[in-house]
Amino acid sequence: SIQRIIGMLAEELETERPLGRLYVDSLAHALATRYLLLDCAPDLRSESRVTALPPRILNRVREKIDTNLDTDLSLDSLAQESGYSRAHFLRMFREATGLTPHQYVLGLRLSRAQDFLRRKGSSIVDVALSCGFSSQSHMTSVFRQRLEMTPGEFRRKA
Repeated sequence: SIQRIIGMLAEELETERPLGRLYVDSLAHALATRYLLLDCAPDLRSESRVTALPPRILNRVREKIDTNLDTDLSLDSLAQESGYSRAHFLRMFREATGLTPHQYVLGLRLSRAQDFLRRKGSSIVDVALSCGFSSQSHMTSVFRQRLEMTPGEFRRKA
């Protein structure tokens, strides 16, 4: 798993269409966690229980994400909003939502893009950029992965 994470980080550094700081931050955290768990006994890993973010803090983080969805959000800025360390925030957010912050943000961006595409007023490139995707091709790959269609196909069916 460590090799796969390093491979994804290397791929992100070499790509012409970066996915953003939140994605890199999530990979870096996963890498650090995997590395630290190498020396842990199996029974210690299963003992640690993480509590979910309190609803008040989760709402504050969600509001920050929603208002800054069109920017390159970072894990550090979201953790700072919560008042927890980056590592602790990541675990608590996942416990509260069932998703990593990166997955959550991509879902919101996809939902917002779907709303814009239903209106048929702007180009697909403009929709991608206004929803915080790094490029039209990034948005297209997320559409294909999650909806099994391109944004153009979605617009035609909407």
